[in-house]
Amino acid sequence: EGAETFKRVAYQAVMNEREVLMRQNDDLMGEIARLNGVIHSRDADVRQMANAIAGLEETVETLRQCVGGARMHAKSNAEASQVVRAAAQKEYATLRKEAERLARAAQDNDAKGVTLRLPSDGSDAGG
Repeated sequence: EGAETFKRVAYQAVMNEREVLMRQNDDLMGEIARLNGVIHSRDADVRQMANAIAGLEETVETLRQCVGGARMHAKSNAEASQVVRAAAQKEYATLRKEAERLARAAQDNDAKGVTLRLPSDGSDAGG
């Protein structure tokens, strides 16, 4: 009968241990599920961040292109104004030469005693 009691006590101890292990197993499974959820949510966060970064990179690229375009416009504007300036300087030089030529002609005429009478206003023109 002592052996029978020992068997019962041993069996009960094993069953108790089994119960504890089952509970611990359930707890661990719950913890694993929770961690999987955390990982899943972190993955989603990372994906969102990656999308946000990709969006920012696109924006930066667009801005870079805009800046490039603006630079090209500025350059072509500068080139255009340079062309205009060069033309204006050339025109000015031509006019200045012409003015100097006329001034020399006027001095020559003065030296020869020829006076050009230009009307000061339209009143005595042709008279």
